[in-house]
Order: sequence, then C-alpha cells, then structure tokens
Amino acid sequence: GRETALSIERLVQQSDNRTAHTTVASVRRNQPDHWLTEFKQFLDVKEAEGRALHLFLRDDDVDEDEDSLKHLLDLALARGVPMNLEIIPGRLTPACTATLKNVLRADQALLSLDQHGWMHNNHEAEGRKCEFGPSRLFTQQLNDIARGKAILESTFEDLFYPAFTPPWNRCTADTYQVLDELGFQVFSKDRGKERLTEYRFTEISSTLDLYTWKEGPRMKSPSDII
Repeated sequence: GRETALSIERLVQQSDNRTAHTTVASVRRNQPDHWLTEFKQFLDVKEAEGRALHLFLRDDDVDEDEDSLKHLLDLALARGVPMNLEIIPGRLTPACTATLKNVLRADQALLSLDQHGWMHNNHEAEGRKCEFGPSRLFTQQLNDIARGKAILESTFEDLFYPAFTPPWNRCTADTYQVLDELGFQVFSKDRGKERLTEYRFTEISSTLDLYTWKEGPRMKSPSDII
C-alpha cells in the first residue's frame, strides 16, 4: 500500500543522504542511516563467506488501480527494483489491468504477475481466515483456482507467471495438489519450518514481513526490519 511505498522511499532517501561519521557509538546509533550501515556490514560478511543471497519483494492483494499501487510502481521503475505482484483475479479491475500493462510496456522484466487466490474471501466459520482452508473440498478449490488462472492467462497472456500465493498465507494439502494439477511452477507464502518438496512446483516463500499486524497494520521501523 501507500505506507509501504512511502517507507521504501524514505529508506532510499536515507541512503542517499548519509550523515557525517561520529566516533561516539551512542550518537551513531541514533543517526537515521545506522540500519543501512549494519545491513551493508551483514552483506559484506556473507560475501566474504562466499554465500549468495537471493532477495525478492512480494506485494499482495493487487486488484484495483489504487494510488498506493501506482506510487509503488513508480518507485520500482525509478529505482529499477523488480516486484512480484500477487493479483486477486476475481477482483481485478480493467483500470488496474491497464496500469500494470503500462508498466510492463516500459520494462517487462520489472514485474512478475502472479496469482493470489481467487476472490480473497474467507470461507472458514471458525478459526483463522482462509480462502482455501479445511472447509473447502478439493473440487471447490480446483474450480476457484482454475478460474483465476484462466482470467490471468487471458488478460496478461505470457506476461502472467504461474506462481500462487494463498490469501492470508495459508491453505491445505488439497491446495498443493490443485496447484500441481494445474501446472503452477512456484508456490509462495510465509515460510514454515519445512519447505515443500514433494510437488512439481518450487516453494519460494517470504521470510520477512515489512508490516506488524497487531493493533492494525503498520510499517515496521528500519531497525525492526534489519
């Protein structure tokens, strides 16, 4: 959303306006760019160890032509930062479609257009919200996900990538079987203890949420993120 975009912009601006060096540790910790210094040091250590780090940014719940989405896309274009956009196919508007296609005309490699459920509806009467939870039969899940995939394929053609993120980052074993049957190549959610390996798709799940959700969604501070 807009808060995400503005926060990314603030972080970038901080890196462009480095403060003067100080030898006082307590003061240096209060400088607005200390998180960036620590992050670069972390990357230097990993590089020295010969470790490769693979990073990706995933933005969920894409369906309308919102100002927040356009601002995020403007930042991505200006900075050349690739984005994985998780689209709700049953709610995708023509205006949002036009916005995404305009960005893709500028840089096709910038965006990965993926599937985010079907309608992002909760079907569970109790417990945690879930669109593809235990109350949904295999055939119900198959029909919904197939309908969504067909819409994205017809709308974006080869610009759609067969990756799937379940709403609320949760689903069931039936969902995995559906994705396998429909030929999805990537599955993404919040990473659990063990990665899925028994299916033809590859799990590439997120390890960091930029938001904290207690008492309403809000962007984490740079120190919390680093």
